[in-house]
Amino acid sequence: MSSNDYLSINNVPNNSIVKIVKVSSERLRDLGLMDGSIVRVLISTPCGPALIQREDGSVIVLDSDAASNTLVSIVMAPQGVKHRHRWRWGWKY
Repeated sequence: MSSNDYLSINNVPNNSIVKIVKVSSERLRDLGLMDGSIVRVLISTPCGPALIQREDGSVIVLDSDAASNTLVSIVMAPQGVKHRHRWRWGWKY
């Protein structure tokens, strides 16, 4: 993948699993986020903070600067849900 294929954590869909390509600061390295770490992006906002979960289950809040400068590649994105509709004589898919 080229550097154009990587996204910042702010641009990743919520509840997706990503691999960290470039860590933005030494503070994140101190928290255990290294290049190649697999994390789940719980909540991300386009211009604000992000909430991520490490492999061991601990949750980290990234400020907007750290979230926008940390580059990731998507491993697994959430799939759309098929909604069920209630009809008069049972469920219709």
